[in-house]
Amino acid sequence: MNEIKIWIIKDFQASPVQQMNQMDFEKRLEEIMVKNPELLMPGLTLVGRQTQTEGGSLDLLGVDSDGKLVVFELKRGTLSRGAVAQIIDYASYLEDMDLDALANHISDRSGVHGINKINDFENWYIENLGFDSLDSLRPLRMFLVGLGVDDTTERMVNFLAQKGLDISLLTFYGFEPGEKVLLARQMRVEGQEKAINPLKNDNVTLFAKEVADLVLDGLPDDIKPKSRSQFAHDYGYGYRSYSLWYSPRQERSRYSEIEINLYYEIGIHPSKDNQFCTNTFVAITYNIHDAALINTLEQLDIQENQWHERKNDTEGRIRVDYGENELNDDFAKTLAKTLRRFIKVATPKVDAFVNERNEEDA
Repeated sequence: MNEIKIWIIKDFQASPVQQMNQMDFEKRLEEIMVKNPELLMPGLTLVGRQTQTEGGSLDLLGVDSDGKLVVFELKRGTLSRGAVAQIIDYASYLEDMDLDALANHISDRSGVHGINKINDFENWYIENLGFDSLDSLRPLRMFLVGLGVDDTTERMVNFLAQKGLDISLLTFYGFEPGEKVLLARQMRVEGQEKAINPLKNDNVTLFAKEVADLVLDGLPDDIKPKSRSQFAHDYGYGYRSYSLWYSPRQERSRYSEIEINLYYEIGIHPSKDNQFCTNTFVAITYNIHDAALINTLEQLDIQENQWHERKNDTEGRIRVDYGENELNDDFAKTLAKTLRRFIKVATPKVDAFVNERNEEDA
């Protein structure tokens, strides 16, 4: 293991600084981190402490400046290989939750042990971090924090990071020059953060967001999509997609065994300079494991030039194509008008279908 030492230099003479008593430092480490989260990483906001999971209580939970959820496992002594399994257990538990459940999990467990109360995590996240939805919370990041680390654990964490897992290893060392306390921070292993998506703020994404804003403006809350893409996803062959999600699955517990994923899609095939598109469409896109509900959607007569594209037994689209156009304000209004019509017709139909099934199950 590496050893950290500090010297005070006065008149060109070096005097070593005494390390803090290990037991005293161990007791104070977590409290120091809670009151000074920037010691863990710049721009970090802590949203949970001793947050319960199936595998036990994770030490600290935070959101970084890029909107990613970060799991911290603190060890008062030297980090060992068991800590690696522990943090992966905690992170995988949170990663497996759907976003609504994750937001509720964080809200319900905030407000204790020096962490501010967050009544509605989704609203807090959108208002404080400037994101449109919770999509940017993932993939989760993991940080192991301790007062030292054994060679085996450092090798394991380094291996996982090199394979693309966003896991980091931090060690801290305390020193006492007189009545003061000095803290040294060493990043032993730095996780492989995913590169910022190059499509996040280009012309196509900005155009798609303009369409989405027009769609959502003034829509009643009971049919308004619950979340939206942060950026346009590139699915290859020049096809870009921006989505507004609406799913009744999490809200209808009696019918939760049937997977219902419904979203309203803006599909764009942009030109090389991203100033116009060779083809654009808007669609109701679904992944539904119920033939009767798919049949209900297929029978919707919303717009004269709509057509149905079936991918397989559970996935498909009801779409309207617009061909080649400039990505301008007038075209955005045209797309938004059709997509609003889709939402106003399809969402109530899906809700009515689910409610009817709920009543049959009751």
